[in-house]
Amino acid sequence: MTMKIFFFDLDETLFVNEHRLEKLTVTQCNNLDRGENNACIVHFTDKENTSSGMIGLYATLHHIVFQYLSLTRNDNYTFIVTDSSYSPTRICQWLTKMFHCDHFFSTIPIFNRNMYPISVSKGTRVMHILGQYGFLNSPEWRSPTLPRLWSSAIAPVRNYGTHESIGSNRLPYGVDAPVLKHCYLIDNSFFHRNSAAYYGIQAVDPTKEDYPEKLKNIIFFK
Repeated sequence: MTMKIFFFDLDETLFVNEHRLEKLTVTQCNNLDRGENNACIVHFTDKENTSSGMIGLYATLHHIVFQYLSLTRNDNYTFIVTDSSYSPTRICQWLTKMFHCDHFFSTIPIFNRNMYPISVSKGTRVMHILGQYGFLNSPEWRSPTLPRLWSSAIAPVRNYGTHESIGSNRLPYGVDAPVLKHCYLIDNSFFHRNSAAYYGIQAVDPTKEDYPEKLKNIIFFK
């Protein structure tokens, strides 16, 4: 089976803050998992000293997916890329409790806004991470610092999905690398999925009804 590389977003993708439920689609709301007696809600105090709870999304689906990725970690790669400032330790604890996958989340790289500013699109972040982990040969992406052109760019191009002219800003390197056909960004943000598609990264929308079948097909059959 082909090696695959997965990049998962967090907020409104794997879980949601109980104070942000209005951000979810109807499909996502129907797949919240609080657990019996709210056992799966992770409670914490945020930086404004407000008590909040994180609720897992698609708990059964994600449990199966992460268990499989844990068992096949020598053949597949998993990363967390988030706009949030949650610490990697806290993220590991939350995901372990929500999806009951012991020891897996402590072994995967987690990139938060302290590592990549949120002004940089997820597509650009994923490309840079791929370069840092040796999946892209381009020296620009293998450099410890982001290519200067995109170091503060919000996205490579805002109107990519409209098929309008991209112009001269498109980076010429790394875009057609074969590995990108097997690299997936799972993110609720159209903006970030759009930026991933710009580079040839496969974008998966977790807000749609077909998300469970699409993710299982990618994980187990492609």
